[in-house]
Amino acid sequence: MEIFKPLTDFFNYIVNFFTVTLVEYILTFTDWLMVKLTVFYLESKIKTIETAWSLAETVLDSINISPMISGYIAQLSPNIAYAASAIGIVDALNIVIQAGVASWVLRVVRII
Repeated sequence: MEIFKPLTDFFNYIVNFFTVTLVEYILTFTDWLMVKLTVFYLESKIKTIETAWSLAETVLDSINISPMISGYIAQLSPNIAYAASAIGIVDALNIVIQAGVASWVLRVVRII
């Protein structure tokens, strides 16, 4: 039966290719594709966050409410102006405005 040995080896190779090797190639390709799609998704989210935050920084720079509030506090009587600066009203209002802008950025990006 040595005469049929090359023929049986050939058919065994073809069967092995379609049952084992091709399936492994397909699984490897799908693994690679899922990794690439996940990386693309995460990189696009990061770029979206960077763009939204740069827009938020532009908005915060254009608002720049600190000098306006400081000007209004300076027009108050000295006792009230001292109390407002001691309490830190200007810093508190800046933090509230920055929190509002950050909240807007997170709503635009829809991370959570």
